[in-house]
Amino acid sequence: ENASYFGDSRFNDRWTEMSLDAIATRAAADRSALDKLRTIDRATLSPADQLDYDTFAWQLQRSVERQKFREYLQPVGHQGGPQTADGMVEVLSFATVKDYQDWLKRLEALPTMIDQSIALMQEGVKAGNLPPRILMQRVPAQIAGQIVEVDERLHPSLLALGCRAARDPHASLLQKRGGVVEFGRIAQLEARGVVGGIAVEIDQRMVTRVAAKV
Repeated sequence: ENASYFGDSRFNDRWTEMSLDAIATRAAADRSALDKLRTIDRATLSPADQLDYDTFAWQLQRSVERQKFREYLQPVGHQGGPQTADGMVEVLSFATVKDYQDWLKRLEALPTMIDQSIALMQEGVKAGNLPPRILMQRVPAQIAGQIVEVDERLHPSLLALGCRAARDPHASLLQKRGGVVEFGRIAQLEARGVVGGIAVEIDQRMVTRVAAKV
């Protein structure tokens, strides 16, 4: 997600893989990168490269040091989690057909992201690695806020078009600028509707259970 927020669109069709295996792989990669960086003789670098070296070393050291806290066991909080995933549309550029297709792929991958979040929360409960109760008490309301009913009267084409058209790159609607603009409005409505499914997928009982144990 960071890439998308920083304007790098190469990964706009996916969420960060948050399985335990993927997390362990990334952690090992950071440790390996730090070890390799330390084999470079900093004194042989130019002043500009030394600054890059120091910045990269600081970032890697902080990342490796934080691994012991297993922060990933708290994937849901009042400042972020699947229940706030729809906020990303505020920074994405919906200017091309691919932009919409990428977002739909992300929406289709939401169940996997939610399942991974639930699995991490369950591990956090077992390990006693939990966020403060006062903060988690805000989360059920955030999830409830995602339960919305799309008023089809706002967009008459929603019922007929849905979002299936985006899966067809030859859909005539998406070949016209006006159609793309209209589809953008529809896609954002669907985004909220699909994310609204989080209230069912993530199961508020899990959130309540985590909060109660803090």
